[in-house]
Amino acid sequence: MNMNALKPVMLSNFLDQLVIQNELCQHGFDSWFFHEGMCFQSMEIWWNNSKKRSMPHEGVDVCFYADIDHELKMLGTDADIPAIFSGECIHICKDFIGETLVLGHDIYNSAGHQLLTFYAHVDTKNTISLNTRIITGDIIAWIAPVSKPSVLPHLHLSVAWISPDYSISTFDWKTYHHDSRLQFCNPMNFFSYGLNPCPRFSE
Repeated sequence: MNMNALKPVMLSNFLDQLVIQNELCQHGFDSWFFHEGMCFQSMEIWWNNSKKRSMPHEGVDVCFYADIDHELKMLGTDADIPAIFSGECIHICKDFIGETLVLGHDIYNSAGHQLLTFYAHVDTKNTISLNTRIITGDIIAWIAPVSKPSVLPHLHLSVAWISPDYSISTFDWKTYHHDSRLQFCNPMNFFSYGLNPCPRFSE
């Protein structure tokens, strides 16, 4: 472990980069919009109000933004996904829409746990494989198309601290919650808001 990395995590301008990389300002971007079910730890399923999640939501779903006329728009399946922090590709697995790409970062907490970021429901860029080094802001994936008519294409983001004795190569979304060595936390706490000072949340 790099002990010099035991320092406060710098905030990422990921949401701003998502706007810039996809030229959303040309489409009248004003602010990101989040339904309750898109948020961390929610039990709601935002694309199906009649059902509940079996486990609290492990991250945040990014899909909608409001334009200057207060109309909701969606990210397309060709939306470029930039890396939140510099790091290394340490795992790629299938999820119920597309793929989940996991990056490990040279950031550790006082317990020696490493910071990971998860980009789910994506198509990973074909130049990225295990051990590929990534720089903050690099385009790493695109939002994957969906085959289920009841689900909208969206980016799921998770941030977690991982214990040194947890093997990320065994990770999948069906079994992760049985292991306390992988601790998810709210991704919104890692973001700064330059272009978007006030994300909007549904009531």
